Amino acid sequence: PNNISMIGFDARYVNGGFEARGQFNLANNSNTDEYNDFTGKDLGSQMLGWYLEAGYDLLYSKDTDQRLVPFVRYEKYNTHSKTEGGLAINNAYDRTDVTMGLGWWLAPGAVLKADYQSFSNGLDENKGQVNLGIGIWF
Repeated sequence: PNNISMIGFDARYVNGGFEARGQFNLANNSNTDEYNDFTGKDLGSQMLGWYLEAGYDLLYSKDTDQRLVPFVRYEKYNTHSKTEGGLAINNAYDRTDVTMGLGWWLAPGAVLKADYQSFSNGLDENKGQVNLGIGIWF
């Protein structure tokens, strides 16, 4: 049998217009060598990841329900933190992402977002992309 055990922590902090959040996650998978032999995949036996994000609401002191928050996020995650059997650790799965962007909350429950993400990994492969999004929740 394969077993998965996970633990995670999430923290958020707000003080005036300053906003910060972070998260840490650790997952352990057992019998991944059997799984990989059966499927031909390369599932790691341990995955580890975390991120920190900070932003500031530029409209905090204004008399409005709107929020305008530039932010930056640093993420580090590795889905091959550990491996089992003869599977070598693949450094392409050791990722670092940096995101810089802006969120504009038009009203509570409605946001427009734009950001730029820079991706790199343990093999020094670097990529970047621009993201645009609309979020609506009730």
